[in-house]
Amino acid sequence: MQIARYKTTNRLKAYSLAWKYIDLIYPPQCIICGKIGFRCCPECWEKRNLYSSHICKICGKPTTAGELCAQCKIEKPPLHIIRSLGKYTGVLQTFITALKYERNIGLAELILPDLTRVFNHTPFQTDMVIPVPLSKKRERERGYNQVAVWGRLFAMDIHQDFAPRALQRTYHTLSQVSLSAEKRWENVRGAFSANPEQIRGRNILLLDDVITTGATLYECAQTIYQCGANSVSALTIARSSIKKTLNKIGGSYV
Repeated sequence: MQIARYKTTNRLKAYSLAWKYIDLIYPPQCIICGKIGFRCCPECWEKRNLYSSHICKICGKPTTAGELCAQCKIEKPPLHIIRSLGKYTGVLQTFITALKYERNIGLAELILPDLTRVFNHTPFQTDMVIPVPLSKKRERERGYNQVAVWGRLFAMDIHQDFAPRALQRTYHTLSQVSLSAEKRWENVRGAFSANPEQIRGRNILLLDDVITTGATLYECAQTIYQCGANSVSALTIARSSIKKTLNKIGGSYV
């Protein structure tokens, strides 16, 4: 069995204990090497590709020198701060895939120490955490929103309000995975609505599993700002990339 460390609340301890008993009855296998008794064994987990401190202080992209990436020097992105744990490859990619498509929701607590470490070392302005929503159709098919699964635990860990229904996807969009950069922006345009009563005057931290072009997070942020939020930042598990990523206002935003 495998239990995450750094459980800071009674609810998190109870959650972890519940998975301990489930794992005793149905022993898990490491998502990387298949070792029995671990959802991801310590040896494999240590191989995840996390970003160092050499990242843009605004958008979070890796940089070779300086505090800002080339694009953020020209044009500030629409979110206050964006951070990702690491590159969408190897262990992090397998982790996201297993949680998202293979119903391995017991993995969720393993990512908490990394998320909390990044949160504590980033000047986020945050008093409410919101996961990027799925469409009703996709959530029915999958049975859960994978971002809400780990997002709820993360919000408990950092002692912030969690509002999974403050933001809604208004229609079923195509999966972004197979779309070009330009098509991604078109695909999510106008796809979200928000509850002003929950959002007005709040500092929002958006959560998603992967950021690629930033189209989904940007559209969510625009919707949230229209409802009167003070600020919107974002935190994702991983960052991917598409060549020739262009946004709808002409820049090359994340």
